[in-house]
Amino acid sequence: MFPLFLQLPSEIRRKIWLATLGPMTLTFTQKEPELEVDQESDVNAELWGDWEPGPHEHEWNADEDVDTDETPEPPSSEYTDPKKLFANYTRYFGHVALADGSSRLQFVVEPSAAYLACKESRAFLRFIFAEQVRPNGGLPSWFRFDMDTIRCTNFVFYIIRNHSWFKQTQHLIIAVVFESFFYFEFGDWDEEPNGDEWDADWIGNNLPLLTNITFEMLRAKMHGTRNTYRWLDGWFDVFEEWYNCKYGSEPVSFHARVISHEISEEEWLTPTNYLRVYKLVSQKRNKVFFPDDDWKPHMRRKMLDILEATDEQLENLTEFLEKHRPLWDD
Repeated sequence: MFPLFLQLPSEIRRKIWLATLGPMTLTFTQKEPELEVDQESDVNAELWGDWEPGPHEHEWNADEDVDTDETPEPPSSEYTDPKKLFANYTRYFGHVALADGSSRLQFVVEPSAAYLACKESRAFLRFIFAEQVRPNGGLPSWFRFDMDTIRCTNFVFYIIRNHSWFKQTQHLIIAVVFESFFYFEFGDWDEEPNGDEWDADWIGNNLPLLTNITFEMLRAKMHGTRNTYRWLDGWFDVFEEWYNCKYGSEPVSFHARVISHEISEEEWLTPTNYLRVYKLVSQKRNKVFFPDDDWKPHMRRKMLDILEATDEQLENLTEFLEKHRPLWDD
């Protein structure tokens, strides 16, 4: 540690450590969160004893019960080391629920890197992560909508949006447990009474403060690497409607991304690259279906224009669409 740092008043040092926390992410689940042990905690040995954990089941295991062409990698030691499955201070956890006890969700927060910086940072930040869980539930006292992120699956999304505080969300991650085709065709509708809004429609109508949203696709490789060209099916039309609507609607105010940690970042979708990525993914598809490079007779005008455009042309979305879209038949 910087020697002069210790000469600062303790209150100043604590404010500095608090400032180093940075943005935090609350991950919401319907399950009771598994907890991790602080290896340097004095109570570690007392808590550990002869306890033996049950098998760990990760909530969002995208490969579970799925046939693939690839041998799955062994699970990370993060989920198999028994000492990391017991509880103390290294994760903050709690729950939220409506006044009648319904729409109950658990949440867990991973600590920032500052927690591991030194003994003093741990000694102070431990008080934050050991903040007493409110008996009636609620967000952590230190949670800030302007900095911190809400993360949940598309299933949990239908529950969390029942909470009035959720409409203050500015940073949101939705982990989609379906393939994109299934998500758009079957898995994106609210099954509750009068639920007729797709996720993105509800977001646009009910989250006025939203700044950015990430859709994290968890099953991009559901059928192995040969079909990864399908992992973005449906999203290109959504981004065109959001940011370059052919009917003249104003672009949405939030910045959206579609990502998958199974796929190269060059295919992650953003408001400025979606046509270029559309071209890249379509080229992958054509190599599968047209190995002899005889794909042009099979392409509709829209696809043909995109495939024949340069990346630079596709980066200039407004100009490209104004020129070509009047000629498209869809």
